[in-house]
Amino acid sequence: MKKQSKKVGIPFSMALTMLFSLMFAACSDTHTPSTPNESKTGDIVLEFDNVAGVDELTLGKEYTNAANEKFTPTMLKYYITNISLKTTTGTIYTVPKSSSYFLVDEEVKASQKIMIGNVPEGDYTHVSFTIGVDSLSSTLPIENRTGALDMGGLGKTMFWDWISGYIFFKMEGESQAITEVDKNFRFHIGGYRKEPFNNVKTNTISLGSTPATVREAIKPEVHIIADIMKVFSGAKSISLAVNASYMFSPNSVDIANNYVNMFSFDHVHNDKHH
Repeated sequence: MKKQSKKVGIPFSMALTMLFSLMFAACSDTHTPSTPNESKTGDIVLEFDNVAGVDELTLGKEYTNAANEKFTPTMLKYYITNISLKTTTGTIYTVPKSSSYFLVDEEVKASQKIMIGNVPEGDYTHVSFTIGVDSLSSTLPIENRTGALDMGGLGKTMFWDWISGYIFFKMEGESQAITEVDKNFRFHIGGYRKEPFNNVKTNTISLGSTPATVREAIKPEVHIIADIMKVFSGAKSISLAVNASYMFSPNSVDIANNYVNMFSFDHVHNDKHH
């Protein structure tokens, strides 16, 4: 007679518990970082996730703004500059000015991840940055404007020759709500002088209860949401039917006062090792 083998297993409920535990461990960013050593440095990444309300931003896709107008964005670019980081102890690290100019372009995914190197080890709870280009950098000799400010390179489409100034924020698209034959809208916002207006804006974002733990061996990624829907609402409601073009004019302040609040903290990954 053939002897039956006995199957050895574990109860289904126990297997399910083990599965969930493994899944949680794989997804969790929780860890116990070492005590920071300020004599050592590491890197941090600021990732700007462009969205339209609850949807990921897709150029060429139609959305509806706060004025209930359908619009289709075809371009989104903005300067993120003068970055500083604050730790749990109140220490502030300011990125050297020469290394603190970045152009975020929705068409260039790599530009949406800003990598900052040589950051002192620390547990960082706040990120501050400017949306735009300050007056000092706007008036530098042309040969000193490199990287994102290079008017022959990345900055070529973000500069007004006729007023010698950078465009801080550029969003273009089309909308049937526009009454003119040209159904295109253009938000080209700049202006760094006190007169007639200054649209250089600064934002400070709290990372809440989850600091970014910069260590020599750990490179955290801070995800920041940039919601274009907030460009249309906030301090001033924007209707494309009323005005579809905001350029170098006093009413550009309305757009700048709105887009400064389009940025918010989403989450941080502290498990990115070098």
